[in-house]
Order: sequence, then C-alpha cells, then structure tokens
Amino acid sequence: MADTYLLVHGAWHTGALMEPTAQHLRKLGCTVHCPTLAGNRPGDDRAAIGLQDAARSLVEFIESEDLTDIRLVGHSYGGMVISQAAMVLKPRLRRLVYVNAFVPLNGQCLSYLNFLQDTSMPHSMPWHPRLSERLGLFRLVESFGSHETWFTNPKLTADKIVEAGRD
Repeated sequence: MADTYLLVHGAWHTGALMEPTAQHLRKLGCTVHCPTLAGNRPGDDRAAIGLQDAARSLVEFIESEDLTDIRLVGHSYGGMVISQAAMVLKPRLRRLVYVNAFVPLNGQCLSYLNFLQDTSMPHSMPWHPRLSERLGLFRLVESFGSHETWFTNPKLTADKIVEAGRD
C-alpha cells in the first residue's frame, strides 16, 4: 500500500502551490492530497475566518475523503493548522511532519511564535518536543534552505518529507 501524504499550505497560499512537491511524492509512489483550507479559498472573507475554521476545514476534508493512515505535513502556518486538527484526527494519522512550520504548544498563538522567531530563533521556526509526547506522531524536518525552499526546490522538499514520514 502506498504512503498517503496530505500537504497543508501556509497562510496566503493554496493547495495548488503544494502541487510541485506533491508531484515529486507521487513519482515515489505516494498518494498525495493538497486541499485548500478555509480562509484561503476564492471568495473567503479572511478577516472572518481563523485558525479554528482552517483546522475544521482540514478535518472535514479528511473525513469526507475517508482518509486513514495519513502522514499530515504542515508548512509555515500549516503547522498551526495540523497541530490544531491532530487531536481530533489522531486515529486517522500515521505521522505529523512539520516543514519550516510553526509548532505551537496548547494555547500558544502565532503572534507569540513570531515574536520568538524574531528574537531568538532567526533561522528556524519555533517548535516544541512535547507535541511528540502528547501525540507520539511528531517529526520535525530540520531546517534546510530558506522558508521558500518548499517552492524553489520541490524535489528536495519531497525527499525531506519522505525521510521524516518514515516509520
């Protein structure tokens, strides 16, 4: 059976921007989904849609597709979304993978994590190993290249995702 990956985009992006990386994963025999989250769909009122809505839309997508044994991959703000959705989705998940992503502790907001990044972690996104303890699914892709590497080198990104997604 092929590994199933679900790539979750960051703020101001769509699932379509994840497709170049998805194509490399598919060449490796993986099944890949790249949904566009609530708040980033055409016509969405971004001022009225927040993290809870984005996470709910991710959960709804996974449930509507009846996906299981998923390697859920978050990029940038997508790390916030997969962290939020993971508690509900845990029975359906195989692994959480964070690629240049925000990894919050329960109750932390993105503005706080941005503050940490700006003051003490200039070359990587904040994360915390306790998420691993809570879920037992956590994998952090070590920083490689810049935040934009996801878009400028999709093959490298796909290779790093597969490495982190292995059991």
